[in-house]
Amino acid sequence: MQHQQSGSVIVGGHNYGQGSSREHVALAPRYLGVKAVIAKSFARIHRQNLLNFGILPLTFVDPDDWQRIHEGDVLILSNIREVLQRGQPVEV
Repeated sequence: MQHQQSGSVIVGGHNYGQGSSREHVALAPRYLGVKAVIAKSFARIHRQNLLNFGILPLTFVDPDDWQRIHEGDVLILSNIREVLQRGQPVEV
């Protein structure tokens, strides 16, 4: 709950969000303050559920970068709104 106001990011592997309770998989992180999910890939329906709940789904350009992120790392998404409006890749 400590990140509910400041926001946090989930880092996931392949097919993130796959399962029978996909809507709840998006609803609970939103309640906890998650602003984005960075994954190797997303379950198709879950990606849309994240967007519906205001959580930004991002995929790694290089899936091996997944191994470079560790619990407690601080990830910064600078000027995210402007970057998305210009259609540019998001750098974290």
